[in-house]
Amino acid sequence: MISWSDIGIVIASRNYGEKYRLVTIFTNDYGKVQAMAYKSRLPNFCNFSQVNINHNSRTATSIGFWRLCSEKQPLGLVHRAHLLVCQSICVMLNNVLPLNDPHLRLFEITNYIASHIVQFTEREILYVYVYFETVLLRELGFSSEIPNMPPLDDFHQIRDIIEMPIIQNNTYNILRTIERIIKDNLTNIDNFYRDAILQMI
Repeated sequence: MISWSDIGIVIASRNYGEKYRLVTIFTNDYGKVQAMAYKSRLPNFCNFSQVNINHNSRTATSIGFWRLCSEKQPLGLVHRAHLLVCQSICVMLNNVLPLNDPHLRLFEITNYIASHIVQFTEREILYVYVYFETVLLRELGFSSEIPNMPPLDDFHQIRDIIEMPIIQNNTYNILRTIERIIKDNLTNIDNFYRDAILQMI
């Protein structure tokens, strides 16, 4: 039996037979991990909630089971933009990240957004979204194609970064550049949320 504990962000959940749901969690130490949870314990494992979980599996390659220790849901999303950003981040992470491959930098910014999302204004959350997608593409090796972005040395300074004129003046163009990179290089991306966010700029 293999067992470990970690913190993570729930990014997807779907039915898996009659008794289970297959829940995908982006974890700090193990990256994106899929495991089963009993339907009888739902509605836990809400998308974009921060969770403290235990994972148990028979072998390293077999699908395991989640046991939820605690969950903090992103309550109070008063603006449509907050909801769109949460949904889009989940879609992006679920579709582009490989399984069981840690991305510590990306987890840090995702966890930061989940912790502070309600503190951002409707306008600020759009810049946060641009920041997240830039970190995502840099993690996947596309950093050289993203123009005019400030250094991302300290994600705790995100408020200072999103207030920089380079971000505010080029949000639309940067999102379009990111969209082109994703369409050209990655597969199975649902651009619905990104398009909705672009329309709000």
